[in-house]
Amino acid sequence: MNSIVFIRKAMHWRRILKSTFLLTVCLAFLSSCHSKTGTTENFVIHKGVNLSHWLSQDFGWEPKYTYIKESDIKFLDSLGFDHVRIPASWNFHTGPGPDFVISNAFLERVHAVVTGLLARGINVLLNVHHFTDFYANPAAWTNKLYAIWDQLAVYYSNAPPGLAFEILNEPHDQATTEFMNDVYAFLIPHIRQSNPERTIFVSPGFWASAGELSKLRLPASDSNLIVTIHTYDPDLYTGQGAPWLGNRVKTTNVVFPGPPPVPLAPHPDAATDPAVVSWFEQYNSLPEQLNPCSRNAFIGDLDYARDWSVYYGRPIHVGEFGAYSASDLPSRANYYRQMREEMDRRGLGWAAWDWKAGYYFWDRNAGAPATGLQ
Repeated sequence: MNSIVFIRKAMHWRRILKSTFLLTVCLAFLSSCHSKTGTTENFVIHKGVNLSHWLSQDFGWEPKYTYIKESDIKFLDSLGFDHVRIPASWNFHTGPGPDFVISNAFLERVHAVVTGLLARGINVLLNVHHFTDFYANPAAWTNKLYAIWDQLAVYYSNAPPGLAFEILNEPHDQATTEFMNDVYAFLIPHIRQSNPERTIFVSPGFWASAGELSKLRLPASDSNLIVTIHTYDPDLYTGQGAPWLGNRVKTTNVVFPGPPPVPLAPHPDAATDPAVVSWFEQYNSLPEQLNPCSRNAFIGDLDYARDWSVYYGRPIHVGEFGAYSASDLPSRANYYRQMREEMDRRGLGWAAWDWKAGYYFWDRNAGAPATGLQ
């Protein structure tokens, strides 16, 4: 997840609605198509969660290495999760180029949880997360990305089919969809040399936005690919109060769904943004079926992703969605329930963000799922 996606997403989606990509062709024969929206033949998934704030950042926080315990794996199993996404910042744990050798200590930490999950029949999605240098200047860091996957592909070449690879989390900035198309064209066949049957996840640019799917180009001969998208709409609800997301989401006490029982004024630091002011005017006044703080905020992305999936025969996975814990629990329960209903209705597999950090599913203090989220 990245803060800038909240700032740009609404404007980007309006541009996408004007795209010349004609999904109406697909809709004309949806009833006769076989949709592969949730799974591939080798990697069957539906309900998942992200083990975030563990190995995906390098803030010198040593307890992160013991953050996920055997008890977490047991709880995940007991709650019926069929897959877990492991965000891992391998790029912070390599030696210098040109070989960029991955730290054995870091690899062993990740591998211990991978094997623990697989042993319980929980599928694992392993990615490269927070590769900030690559996003800023992908041409300069492509060799490092390739070196990381060279090593991981060989290391896991004999792993069970329940392990899948995700090449890169949320490409954005200079790592555009068009740039990533070239990366995928090289890296997917390269991984196939040691992992011919491994399921590989890829995502479009602009922080894995559904609106970028029309630009995505994948090897036509490879049917064992899953495309993953992320959505945090409506961002003024899901990101409210998150200190790293800036002034735009400073307004708290936003409820889901809208309208609120009492009109809510935007925070003074956010009130200088005309888009925020307009959003709150609609949030305060429109009934739920028209309100921007309702399922209306995300069903457009989900419909677009489902239709793209059917048209191209590529499975879609919603790899991240969530509401920050500054929201009240009843609203979080409403949001998660409605998101899951809409994803399930469209046959989209999903992984919630996150397990027990700022967008927590698991309440560490209660030792149980957060109220209403199960």
